[in-house]
Amino acid sequence: MAGFRVQIAQDSNREITRAEKGNALLKFPQYEAYESYESPTFKIRVGDFKTRIAAYKALNDLQPTFKRAFIVEDRIQIATMQ
Repeated sequence: MAGFRVQIAQDSNREITRAEKGNALLKFPQYEAYESYESPTFKIRVGDFKTRIAAYKALNDLQPTFKRAFIVEDRIQIATMQ
């Protein structure tokens, strides 16, 4: 379904984004992390949020660690939705 996620990393180097994904999973185990590829960029997004407000709360948690984090509209998984 349509919803929101917080994008925490974007780079053309897959290893860099995978390292950021691992960092997110260690520091923020309450959020699912998703890796995607849109040529030529790998992206890491976290969370499954039904509303922008819920995504904004997560953004506040994530931004001290991931300075470039921002909210994006995305297809989310209902089973893990917050």
